[in-house]
Amino acid sequence: MSMSVNQIMQRHPPGTSLNHGRAMHEFMQNGNNFQTAHNRAVQAGFPPMGLTKNEASVLDNISGQLMKASKMHKEQAQRIKNLGSTNQPGITQMAGYGFDFLRVAGGLIGLALIVKVVRG
Repeated sequence: MSMSVNQIMQRHPPGTSLNHGRAMHEFMQNGNNFQTAHNRAVQAGFPPMGLTKNEASVLDNISGQLMKASKMHKEQAQRIKNLGSTNQPGITQMAGYGFDFLRVAGGLIGLALIVKVVRG
């Protein structure tokens, strides 16, 4: 028997992740009982409690740092792009390469920070 997401959430403690309830609902619609749906939701990456307050705080901190870094990279990329407006041979192409480099470097820095948080 399938249950609504609301019914599933009522059978869990306060603070349970809504995504966990939604995943359970999906598994129950496919014929799984409550406990099996619960276990499958956890295995699928939807733990009941989601992030801890500490984990959420760390992610907020990293997000803020990345926003500042992104702004800095955007400003640096604009300065490099402006070099191309001097009409010197090869400068425009170099500015384009610099912009691509900064975009990739920023993405790699962000990915490295996220991996560090996830791994602890």
